Amino acid sequence: MDGFLTRLAGLVKHALNVDQGTVRYVKLAAAAAQREEAVRLGLRWLQANGSLRIQELLLDGARLGPGSGGKSAELPSLGVQLKALLDETAAYRAYFRRAAADALVNPDLQHK
Repeated sequence: MDGFLTRLAGLVKHALNVDQGTVRYVKLAAAAAQREEAVRLGLRWLQANGSLRIQELLLDGARLGPGSGGKSAELPSLGVQLKALLDETAAYRAYFRRAAADALVNPDLQHK
């Protein structure tokens, strides 16, 4: 989780300096090697941590601003949710790495 949040914070900092704080979820997800859902939740965590402020939600992204520095009471809950989501993705990737190619291409064959 720490690595993901560090990477996301760096991407946000870049967006604040270069793109007037406008971010697209799909681009952040690709740059962070995570799902868009993790990016959305990560942005909420960074806001609750005081690192940024979500000024406006856009259809496919958000407009961000500098954070207040203060921590929100929802930070622990968001941390639990984010860790669960990242763990789920890690488990899927681990399965994908070790699964037989036939099971991935045609999963019905493994049940016969």
